[in-house]
Amino acid sequence: MVLKNTPPPALPRLPTPPGHERFRESAPLDLRSARYAKLPSNSSSHGLQYLDDDDDEPHPLPCYSADEETLAPVTEMPWVTEKKRRIQQRNEEWDQNPRHSDAVTEELLREAVDQQLAAIAKRAMRDEQREAEADRELGGIAEDEFLKPVVSNEINMLVWTVLYDMAREISPQGLEEMKKTYGKLDMDANSLNALANHILEGQDWFNDMKDEKVLSSTPWHLLVYNYSKKLQSDSLTCNLALNMLQENVATGAALAELMSVGLQTAAEDDLEELDELERLVNPPRRG
Repeated sequence: MVLKNTPPPALPRLPTPPGHERFRESAPLDLRSARYAKLPSNSSSHGLQYLDDDDDEPHPLPCYSADEETLAPVTEMPWVTEKKRRIQQRNEEWDQNPRHSDAVTEELLREAVDQQLAAIAKRAMRDEQREAEADRELGGIAEDEFLKPVVSNEINMLVWTVLYDMAREISPQGLEEMKKTYGKLDMDANSLNALANHILEGQDWFNDMKDEKVLSSTPWHLLVYNYSKKLQSDSLTCNLALNMLQENVATGAALAELMSVGLQTAAEDDLEELDELERLVNPPRRG
């Protein structure tokens, strides 16, 4: 194949291939709605490379002749036509394929049911929250009015019972060891008075917690030491058997003293009466 730069006087006309007719049929419409009786026949020349006739190879840049075409006026905008076509296609798919209609119906039902379920769940959560708040309020009232006083009384009973047991078991030697360990273990007058009142109340101390409240801030080792010391001192002065024995001894001694004094007085009176009678019967002689 030999290429020549000089164009031929006339270009060969090639027939339009059958497969290219579809390009002419799908040519775009005139968007300006113009009415042309005949398209203008303006032409332009293009320089093409010439090929020898004896070559069997096809021309690399062939040209084709096209018939004149009269474009029909535009009656509707192409995007409107395309929109109608798509709507029609959707309607046909909707009618022919029930899967789409079932999916849309299911989605609509799901949205409606979800909204109802959300509303029901919201109301249920709100009611549950109100019930929980009411339960908390009732629990707080029950705790403040019933539980705390009972627990406080039980704790006080337990603490003072343990204190009594510890103080009762400490020996005098134990008190001396505590004094060596802690040093000064004296309490103020108000605390000592409250401790003495608590001991005097005996088993009825829990009826009035006034003295126990006074001692509530006292350190534990001070309470144990002074409680034990008070119990040991009261073991002699407040011992019922010892007090009864002392009363019996004192009563016996008093009776013995009274009888002795009474007998002596009665004997003296009798002797005086006898002397007086003797003087009357036998008066003394005068010299």
